[in-house]
Amino acid sequence: METITRRDFDLMLADVIMPGPMDGSQLAKKIRALKPGLPVLLVSGFPRNISDSDFPLLRKPYNLTELGRAIHTALSQGEVQGNVVRLKPR
Repeated sequence: METITRRDFDLMLADVIMPGPMDGSQLAKKIRALKPGLPVLLVSGFPRNISDSDFPLLRKPYNLTELGRAIHTALSQGEVQGNVVRLKPR
């Protein structure tokens, strides 16, 4: 978390399932509290595990085109499309 506060990032991309005390959704919430405008994109092969997330989710497996589209969407704050699913409506 220290690195997040010291540096600027364009996007947070994280897998939902991560080693350690928090999952990707929890990490995204903590980072969003520190940097409210930072776009977030989560990825997972197990989307049912995070049905309460406020963040867009790219389902695995995905290809480079889908990843590029999802990143572009997250950066432009537009509507999600393709293999990206919004788990909660805005």
